[in-house]
Formats: sequence, structure tokens, C-alpha cells
Amino acid sequence: LHKKNEKSTEESAVLIEPELYNIPDATSSASLVIEGRATDKTVIEVYINEDKAEETIADDGEFSLNITLAPGENSLYIRSFDEKKS
Repeated sequence: LHKKNEKSTEESAVLIEPELYNIPDATSSASLVIEGRATDKTVIEVYINEDKAEETIADDGEFSLNITLAPGENSLYIRSFDEKKS
């Protein structure tokens, strides 16, 4: 898995980079749980191989997503936004 966090460069956005828990460098599983912490009500988007896989809101500052991986190598990145997605 290739991992990166991305912050929007839009001037109006209020972004806080999420903290990710225990993301493995590699897995043989067909799915992966993405868990972490972010500012309360932050929108978290997970992308796999440049395609948006999941989105959630960090209620009470915590988030957890179960994503399905494609066969072979997967690139993973996370985008975060304020709750207005500005």
C-alpha cells in the first residue's frame, strides 16, 4: 500500500490533517480498516488508486472505515475538510 495524507489548497478551506492508526505497509487481505482521529466533524475521504472509496465524518473526533482493496498494489490517500467541505 502507498499512503499519503492530502490537504486541500483552497483558501477558504479549514483543514486538519487526520491522525491514522495502525495502517500497514502491506496486506494480503481484500479489505482494510482505516481508523483515526481528526477534529470533531471533519469530513474524511479515502481514495484507493485515485478513486474515491469511502467518506465519513469524524464524530467526536474519531473515524473508522472498512474499505475494499483491489487485487494487486493499492495506493491509499486521505483527504480531510471542514464539515462544510469548503
